[in-house]
Amino acid sequence: MNIVSRKNFLIMLSAILVVALGFMALSFTINPKTQKLQTVTENEFQQIETQSESDEIIDIEHDLNTTTFDNIDEELQYIEKELNTNTY
Repeated sequence: MNIVSRKNFLIMLSAILVVALGFMALSFTINPKTQKLQTVTENEFQQIETQSESDEIIDIEHDLNTTTFDNIDEELQYIEKELNTNTY
């Protein structure tokens, strides 16, 4: 009889664990802030990849002038916000 109680306890514990892990997986995958951040960084990476490969000073200055650094720390703001709100 004691063995049956242990089996039921382990089954219940594993079911709770599966539900908790499923909830965590859904909460991490469905996050609009992360999706927005990924599209911003993908656009920035595409811009970097389209820069010239020349090592002439004029071309380097042109690349620096056309590159925008306005949102360079935007990712850090999201990370700080998530660290402050998601305390486990």
